[in-house]
Amino acid sequence: PNSKDNKVQVIKTGNTHFDDFVSRHGGLVRGSWMFLTGTSGAGKTTLILFLQSLCKDVKTVLWSLEMSAKAVERQCSNYKVQHGNAFIADEESCPTFEGFMEMLEREKPDVIAIDSIQMVAKLLLDRMGMDDAVNHAKDVLRRFNEKNNSVLVFIGQMNKDGTFRGPQEILQLADAHMEMTYYRDRNERVISWGGKNR
Repeated sequence: PNSKDNKVQVIKTGNTHFDDFVSRHGGLVRGSWMFLTGTSGAGKTTLILFLQSLCKDVKTVLWSLEMSAKAVERQCSNYKVQHGNAFIADEESCPTFEGFMEMLEREKPDVIAIDSIQMVAKLLLDRMGMDDAVNHAKDVLRRFNEKNNSVLVFIGQMNKDGTFRGPQEILQLADAHMEMTYYRDRNERVISWGGKNR
């Protein structure tokens, strides 16, 4: 269900801790877009599946180009989605960027997660360079997001030194940048804000 807080529309997940963490409005802010980055094994995809399992009252879609939909479900088996409003698209069901955008226009999901923005950009490399492709995909998805008042989450790949693998200005343009870190020595996963959180 949606509620309004000073005219800001939010999607409540029903998990109070997550809602309070994700924004000062107590939920996912409609019309916003965030970057989710993290180290290998930090649980980025698992977090999206957890989010999909919570958002039973709105449509959610994850476009997984890092692994197949079946592989995502196997990897995140702890978070079995028990409702019919969550969908995982992959390279088989949506092999092109244009096809994915057509699906979004048809289904109008409320929460859209992209894994990963660099993999989407690779689908466009026959037409433009990598940075231009990342920016093009980001701009097209943002326009859809604004028009449909949805929530957009880009998962971003990281370089070995922990920096974002792509145009750095994207991190500053996003409404929020969520970072996930896996500390192997203590088998602990930590979520923190890497930048502004609106």
